[in-house]
Amino acid sequence: MCDAQILAELVPTLITHHVHASRFTFHSSLITVQLTMAIARSDDSDMSAAADDLPRRIFEFARATEVPEESFLMKRLSLNDPDQVQEVIDGLMLSLISFCYHRHPRGENVHEVMEKLDGVAAGSPEAAALELRADDAAALQIPFIVTLNNLVEDYYHLRQRLETILQAEE
Repeated sequence: MCDAQILAELVPTLITHHVHASRFTFHSSLITVQLTMAIARSDDSDMSAAADDLPRRIFEFARATEVPEESFLMKRLSLNDPDQVQEVIDGLMLSLISFCYHRHPRGENVHEVMEKLDGVAAGSPEAAALELRADDAAALQIPFIVTLNNLVEDYYHLRQRLETILQAEE
């Protein structure tokens, strides 16, 4: 069973527990869409493909993290030179960090709003306003977190494969 399928089975339970614990209502359709995307992605993201597939995977990761077209990650790579392999590893990490910085939603923190919600009377106008704020914050953050999780997983597999190349050179 792949990680996305496990996640798809666990999330409804976690959400139900979270909803009862905090009186917060998630839009289940948003979560369903995100899980469907994660499951679909897991079917075609096998990072253990052949070594000749590695440059294409690096290019796909660079595009997914919105690397500028002029970046060396967007060009033909030679993975025979240990220095260039190390540059690729470093470049992938920088592209992931840059993506997080530029694409992170700048809205409210869901957890902070939820803490405020726990401190007000259920059913009050203030609780309703906080629930809407938390819902809006979650709507911004959940897609980003799903995307980031996928990118980190891809980065991990790419880095493993690149480090294997470096170790073979030693």
